[in-house]
Amino acid sequence: MPERYRIIPATFILVYTEEGDEQQVLLQRRKDTGYRDSWYDAPSGHHEEEDELAPIAAVRELQEETGLIAQPGDLELFHIVANEHETPGKPYWYLFLRVPLPRCIGRYAIQEPGKCDDMWFFPVNQLPENVVPHVRQVIETIGSAAVTFSKIEQLPQTG
Repeated sequence: MPERYRIIPATFILVYTEEGDEQQVLLQRRKDTGYRDSWYDAPSGHHEEEDELAPIAAVRELQEETGLIAQPGDLELFHIVANEHETPGKPYWYLFLRVPLPRCIGRYAIQEPGKCDDMWFFPVNQLPENVVPHVRQVIETIGSAAVTFSKIEQLPQTG
């Protein structure tokens, strides 16, 4: 029997806040990672165990990268990105979960200074130019009531 097609899951967490009519998201600038250094990205990471569920991976990654603590039940899956172009032969599914800042415990701060050199809340309608393209696209769907899906169709420029 041929081996089944295997997808590699990676979890992204968008912490958001609303001030008046303005929604903001927490982004961190990548540094010395070898992937889109100097670009803003959402806290994210690979699942560490084969059976690690996305909310558990998200809670772990969020705390490791930002110091914020969230409960798995407070996270909501809202977007999935299929990526087969950046790592040929290793297809990824990026699972985007969102959580409102008031549901998190603690204060955000850079926890991995070797991988991140800036972290800030940015207004959704005034994001920096250098946001990872698929993350920018997903931020546009953060208010969706349904889970949405997209696919990276070509290898993005790494700048």
